[in-house]
Amino acid sequence: MDLQIPEISLRDLVEIVFRRLWAMVSIVVMVMLVVTVWVFVIRGNLYETEAKLLVRIGHEQAPPSTVLRPNTPIVGYRFQDVNSEVEILRSTDLIGRVVDELGLDRPSTPEVPSGLVARIRFEIKRLIAEVREWVDEILIRVGLRTRLTDREKAVAMLESGLFVLSSEDSNVITAKLLLPAREGISGVLDKIVALYLDTRLAHFQSPGVVDLFREQSDQALQALRDAERALAALEREVDIVNLATQKELLLERATELDRAIAQARIEVATLRERVDRLDRALAADSPRLGLLGDLGEGLQAELLRRLAEIERERIELEATEIGAALKLRRNREQFRVTAELLASNLGTALAEREAELAAREQARAAVQSRLTDLHEHEARWRDLQREVTILDGEYQFYQGRLHEATATVAMEQARIGNVSIIQHPIDPLAPAGIRKIYLLVIGLVLGIVAALAWATVAEFFDHRTYSREQVRRHLGVDAVAVLPRTSRRRLPATG
Repeated sequence: MDLQIPEISLRDLVEIVFRRLWAMVSIVVMVMLVVTVWVFVIRGNLYETEAKLLVRIGHEQAPPSTVLRPNTPIVGYRFQDVNSEVEILRSTDLIGRVVDELGLDRPSTPEVPSGLVARIRFEIKRLIAEVREWVDEILIRVGLRTRLTDREKAVAMLESGLFVLSSEDSNVITAKLLLPAREGISGVLDKIVALYLDTRLAHFQSPGVVDLFREQSDQALQALRDAERALAALEREVDIVNLATQKELLLERATELDRAIAQARIEVATLRERVDRLDRALAADSPRLGLLGDLGEGLQAELLRRLAEIERERIELEATEIGAALKLRRNREQFRVTAELLASNLGTALAEREAELAAREQARAAVQSRLTDLHEHEARWRDLQREVTILDGEYQFYQGRLHEATATVAMEQARIGNVSIIQHPIDPLAPAGIRKIYLLVIGLVLGIVAALAWATVAEFFDHRTYSREQVRRHLGVDAVAVLPRTSRRRLPATG
């Protein structure tokens, strides 16, 4: 079965419009009346003010002093850091402080206007507000809505009216505030920005960080001083000035003494052998002075030569006449005295070498004892030095953190930050949003659309016949004549 769509001409459409013209005009007028009442009486005006802030990322975005690692310098600007400032500016705690300080949660009595039209608008708005409160109370009683305090309502109103915007390609933050009051709205946004600037630095720091680092610095300094005193006491006790240098000098001295001792032992052994040979030579009937060996240069060599000359003279005297006996005795006496002198000299030299050897051995023992003493205390000395170094580094670390935290707190107290206001808010001159004339035009368009929709629906459900074409289309015959529509009148009675 084919669905036949009736053909409708422009004339038919015009007839429909004129046929239902008064109803459509009534709909348009009613819509315009409702829109006019809503725009000029019921609808409340919202006023907008805005402030702009320039965010220059700086020390507050650096790792805080409580982070125990080297600080990384901030280079360039980062979009996420600007977003962090946006979240701080929109925080509920900050808005709550604004409400408390400005007393926005304390209801004020509105001033009743004096003009007639203004008074009517005022009374209608107050009536609408009472109706809304009545509806809210019903919803609260049935459990569909939560009862809010005046402070919570003020905070919610500021949160819903505060818009903080930032662009990815800019470091400027735009704060917009929408409120139903024109006068004083800039003061509210000013207070929000001022509290944000006052408290933003505190969000990047930890509370009590200055006292913490001061306490840790004092403890590290006291421990460092104790370790330094212990190290100084050990150095005084063991006489340590520079352990490495002292050990090096002592080892060099020990090596020199070892060589000297070895040389002295050789000399002592040589002198002792010479003394023994001299004793054996003098004990024989015919001394053999050649067994003494080479005495080198000096008194001993001179005495040995003298003995050799005396021995040669004695031999010559023994070979001469008998009258030389007196000379021979004198020669032997000279030989004895000279030999004793040589023996005494050799003994003295041997004693000196032995004393020198003993002194060197004693010095070597003292050096060894000193080295042993240093070795025994070296571990303790190095432990104390390491402890001093570690404690000094710890003290320097906490001292540096203390300086950073103190500087940050000082900048916070002086409100020295990296966010500056480049546009202060001002009270707006006109309401925000769509202008009233545009709302009226939109209402007119909506009224016309509603009228056309009503005409379409009414025509669809209206099956009455109004024109010659409808008669011909529905009955298949042509109308003879068309009588104009007249008002109903009561016909007179006929006889």
